Amino acid sequence: MDQLIDIFRYLTVGCSIVIIYHLLLPELNRNHSFPAVGFAICCVSYLIVDWEPIQGTVLFYVFLIPAISLPYAFWLFSQSVFKDGFYLRRWMLWLWIATILVQISIFLLSQDTV
Repeated sequence: MDQLIDIFRYLTVGCSIVIIYHLLLPELNRNHSFPAVGFAICCVSYLIVDWEPIQGTVLFYVFLIPAISLPYAFWLFSQSVFKDGFYLRRWMLWLWIATILVQISIFLLSQDTV
């Protein structure tokens, strides 16, 4: 069963990378493509962080930040899709940084220190 889960994980990550590539094409509107790319990267990171061979390594912590940002990336992506006149603003960056800092702090404080 674990092999089947890994196969689906590889397929999902591969499809997400193709979607990211197509969203970065120059003819697309950057205000709408950057949130979509960010959301796709966060989804891929979430799939990688949950993968057992990577847990406990340095890559786990590298992919943890985008994985933690998934709810914020979804909010930003939905704003870019459904809100008329959407533009990326500086306060959105500060909100993302605050979200990461709070969630990383919660994660680190919840870890068992031996």
